[in-house]
Formats: sequence, structure tokens, C-alpha cells
Amino acid sequence: WQEACKLIGTQDPDLSEKIEKTLREALRSPQRSEVMACALVLQAVHAGDCDAVKAALAGIRSVYPKASTETECLVARVRLWLWLTANDPKGAEYATATFRELVTHANRGVLPKPELRAHSQLLGTVCGMLQSELAESPISIDNLKIAEKCLAESQVSDVTSRFKQGQQSALKRAQALEQTINHVKARAPDEVAVEQSDREAKLAEMGYEFTSTRDLMIEVVRNAREASRQNTLDRRKLAEYVKKLNRDWATPTEGHPGQPPVEPRMPRKSDIRVDEYETKTEYETKRDANNNTVRVSKEVRVKRDSSDIEREREFGYLQRMSAYRVHKADFDQRIAIYVPLLNSWIEADRIRRKKLQEERAAAEARSDELLESNKQLREEASDLKSEFREQRTDVEILAEKYELTDIALQTLASQSISSAFRPPYFELIDVEDEKFRLLGRIKK
Repeated sequence: WQEACKLIGTQDPDLSEKIEKTLREALRSPQRSEVMACALVLQAVHAGDCDAVKAALAGIRSVYPKASTETECLVARVRLWLWLTANDPKGAEYATATFRELVTHANRGVLPKPELRAHSQLLGTVCGMLQSELAESPISIDNLKIAEKCLAESQVSDVTSRFKQGQQSALKRAQALEQTINHVKARAPDEVAVEQSDREAKLAEMGYEFTSTRDLMIEVVRNAREASRQNTLDRRKLAEYVKKLNRDWATPTEGHPGQPPVEPRMPRKSDIRVDEYETKTEYETKRDANNNTVRVSKEVRVKRDSSDIEREREFGYLQRMSAYRVHKADFDQRIAIYVPLLNSWIEADRIRRKKLQEERAAAEARSDELLESNKQLREEASDLKSEFREQRTDVEILAEKYELTDIALQTLASQSISSAFRPPYFELIDVEDEKFRLLGRIKK
């Protein structure tokens, strides 16, 4: 039954019949739910079957006397559709009561936003649809004006915008329909028939061109989206590749010989430190406390002879020079090995970094190309869409004239002009929108 709900709104009669059958069987099962009942109501509205709608609404009332807010809102909208559509002696009374109920709910603004928007759109459409005198409105003009004043000036933005949107759209169609009816009444039937025949032939011709452009646009847009998606994936990969190149750039090139050997410093004689004094022990005699003679020693610092100092400095210098020669020979040997290794590493580092720079530049250039390609793809698709919209506008204008004339002919033939200003000629219930909310309830 959930799959059947997704197919509500189909134009295939056989499929519509299967959907209704599936939903009825689901409602007979122990796992039945409000959503199933609402789906059946919506399917009946789409089929335009007033008797089926009445039966489905009665089923909801009997099985779910305390239904959810969403169900109550849908039921109220469908009831207004029903009393404006069905040929019922009390239709005007019921339609007025339901209309006022919906206006009250929408004006209070306490319903969930999706329901508020649906209420407001419906009420706006009704107000626009019934403005014409030819509509013979079952709802009094006073009630329509009260609704317009309340909802068009509502403090709830969703209510105001949706009401005006529905009203303006329906009013435009109602005015066009009134003009068409007056035009058809003023013309001879044969003239109107010839006009309709010409429009039908023109529509067939334009429809072929329209279909060709549409098919081409669909193909181009599909290919553009796929190419754009692939370009975006490629650009992401290139961005990751550039990040890797940047990390590689920050990483030192392998094979660096390390720190260079330190050249030993040649000793200088002036740096040799020699103690210019020496310590000597001197003895002297003293008397102690018992007047006995004792010998006492003491250490004194005595300046050395300059020649001794110079000899010691020369000796230290010769020792250091000997060590220096050994270290210098080792340094010369190590630096002779180190310098070629360093030069080789510098060259390898230069080559590696040059390659990294080239690869990064190529990746960035390719990324820019993909970005430009995406821009061109969008422009091509946009141009085709513009061409398609222009053709669609021409086709829609002609199709609307054909449709309105056909409605005028039917209602004049049946001597029921007011029926032209009722469903199904005006869409009061947006089946697709209602279905979307219904599917959202199923997910929950």
C-alpha cells in the first residue's frame, strides 16, 4: 500500500483502479491506519468521484473519531472540495460552513505550517474562482470578502503569501474563462468550431517541436549533470592531489648527507693559558703557649720566572698543534666526501621540487579547465531551458485558449455556466502536495 500511495495522481485509469483496490484491501487488514484512509480519500479526489469521496470521509469519521490534526485538516479541505463539486441540495450551506471553518483555522495560525499553507492556498483559490458573477457563488460575497480581509492581512507570512498566490492564480483563470464564455456566446457555433479546429492543428504542430526541444533539453541537461558531477569529482581528486604535492614539498628530499663536518680551529699561542705563579712551602719557628719552640709551615704564592712561563706555554702550544694536525687531516678527508654528496643532494632536491611544481601547476590548470567546463555546461543547459520555456509559453497560451473554449462550449451546451467555475476546471486540492505530506507521515 505504501507503493500505491506513491503512485496517487497517475493519469493511467487502470493503474488508478489498482491503487484504489490496494488501499481498500489495506484498510480491511488489522494493520490499517489513518494514513491509509487519507490516501484513499486523496485517490478519490484525484479521480473526481464525489460518491467515493463521501464514502471515504464517512469511513474516517466512523473508524477514527479522534483523528490526528493532519487528518482533520485534510478532511476539512476535502469537504470544501466536495460541497463545491457535488450536485447536492445542501451544497451551498455545507460549503459555506466548511469555508468559514477553514478561514477560522487559518486565521488563528495555530496549525502546523504545512497545513496552514495548504488551507491558505485552497481558500485563496476559492476566493479567486468565485469572484465572477457567472460563478453564481454558493458562498456569499460577504463571506468571501471577510476571508480575503482576514487572510490577506494576516500576521502569519505563510498564510498571506499562499492565500494571495492561490487567489491571484484562480482570479486570472476565472477572468479568462469569463471572457472566453462571453466570446463563445457572441460567435456563431461554426466559427467557434473552426477556431478550435485551427488551434488543435496548431497545437499538434507546436507539440512536435515542443517535444523535440524538450527531449533534446532533457538529454543535454542529463549529460550536463553527469559531466558536471564527474568534473566535480575529478576536481575534488585534483584538490586532494595538490594537497599531497604540498605535503611532499614540505617533506625534505631523501638522501641528505646530514650536518657538515666541523673544521677544527687552529690553536694560537696567545690562547694558551699558563699560571704565572707557583705555590711554595715556607717554614718558621714560633713559641707555643708553654713557651716551647715549634716549627710551622705555610704555603705562599710566588711569581714564576718568565722563561719558565714561556717554556710551558710553548709546550702546550706544540701539544695542541699536534692534535690540530690530526683533526685537520680527518676533516679534510671527511669534507672531501661530504661536499660531492651535498652537491648531489642539492641537484636531486632541485629536480624533485621542479617536478612537484610542474605537477601542481598542471593539476591546478586542469582544475580550472574543469571549472570552466562546468560553467559552459550550465550555460548550454540554461540556453536550452530558456528556449524550451519560450516554446512552452507559446504552447501553454494556445493550449489554455483551447481548454477554456472547450469548457465554455461544454457548460453552454449543458446550460450550466456556473459549473465552469468549479472543480475539476479549477484545482482546489493540490494532489501532489497532499501526497508529499502523506508520504512524510508514512516515513514517520
